[in-house]
Amino acid sequence: MREFGRIGLGPQATEALDDLNENTRRGLQRALVDGNILLQKLAQAGGDTKVVNNWFYGDKNWGRMAESGDFLGRASPQSYAGGIEHWVEMAAKLRSFADADGEILNGKNNYRIRFEKDQIPTARAFWSISVYDDKFNLAETDWDKYLVSDATENLVYGQDGSLEIYLQQDQPEQAHRANWIPLPKGDFNLFFRFYLPNQSMIDQTYVPPPVRKTAAN
Repeated sequence: MREFGRIGLGPQATEALDDLNENTRRGLQRALVDGNILLQKLAQAGGDTKVVNNWFYGDKNWGRMAESGDFLGRASPQSYAGGIEHWVEMAAKLRSFADADGEILNGKNNYRIRFEKDQIPTARAFWSISVYDDKFNLAETDWDKYLVSDATENLVYGQDGSLEIYLQQDQPEQAHRANWIPLPKGDFNLFFRFYLPNQSMIDQTYVPPPVRKTAAN
């Protein structure tokens, strides 16, 4: 807070922004642009976190990152993944920007996420997979639907206990609609959340399946 105060920000500011010297004001204007670019790149790169099948785990100290001085790591998800971050014991999260082949997720394609029986997500509260646009907002589509979760009505499981999630712009055949998440035009990313997660998410041993490009369903 003392550092911020030196440039006219926060409760410890010693002078108003308008009274700062010209060089400092220009630096702050540049920081508004460069700072956001840096935070967005860090959000997309995942930071120094575990990556499994192109899903990024959050920091194991999620929600407490400032305690270790990782202010940059804290600022990025707070800017592009929600204003407040939960402790990992409350909510564990995975994020993906790329498919199984490492290609950027884009709504012009169709995708499928297949959970084998022993991969089915579990959480003491609930889990969900949501689609976000390239500005980190819930993706706007032609359909009033943004996610699939264990609370989705009529979710269909395979005879072998597997679960398949379908991601595409067009509405699929009736048998797949409960398991479908509509996609926006352009690039998008996925948020895989576990509320009151099990231990495998907290210690990051859970292996999520990749997002695979497919034909339409």
